[in-house]
Parts: sequence; structure tokens; C-alpha cells
Amino acid sequence: MEEVLPSLSESEQYKLVFKAGEILRTMHQVFPDIELAPWEEGFNRKLDMNIERYKC
Repeated sequence: MEEVLPSLSESEQYKLVFKAGEILRTMHQVFPDIELAPWEEGFNRKLDMNIERYKC
């Protein structure tokens, strides 16, 4: 993308970035079908794993 974008005209760049924004908006509207654990649980689990790795 970084290599191609500068070679495009401003209007082509605008169209491409606008389309990317539409896709991103769509992605953010999709919700998982499964029940996710609360944020704190996942965060603490990750911290605990990192602490254990550093103890070794």
C-alpha cells in the first residue's frame, strides 16, 4: 500500500481511502457470536502469563 498510494492521483487516493473507511466501519459493526470474558479477566490472564514467563 505504501508503495502504490503515492503513485495514484489525489482523487484515486481519496476514493481508495474512503472505501477503506467504509470497510473498517463495517468491520466494527460485526459482533462475535460467542460470549466474551470480561476485559479485566483477559487482561489479568495475560499479565499472569507474562509474569510466569519472566520468572523462568
